Amino acid sequence: MGAAILVVWAVGLAVALVLAIVVLRRSRLVIASLRDLLAVSEAIAVAAHGIDKNVSVIPALPDLRPAAGQLAEVASAAGQSLHSIARQLERLSGTA
Repeated sequence: MGAAILVVWAVGLAVALVLAIVVLRRSRLVIASLRDLLAVSEAIAVAAHGIDKNVSVIPALPDLRPAAGQLAEVASAAGQSLHSIARQLERLSGTA
């Protein structure tokens, strides 16, 4: 009877050891994944701080709409002048 108890105890101990090893391996995988997530979250935090720093100055920028409107007017006038020059060149070369 004593030998049977020792056999059952030894088998139970072996099974528990195998299960503990399986759990330990799975735990290592989970910990490695969590470390990867931590690294990614740290990179995201750095990027977020950079974006916040760059975006925070936008309200301090001057209103660029008038300058953009003037630039559009100048570009339109330049385009019309270039179109006129192209027509004259075509007329002079006889390709028109």
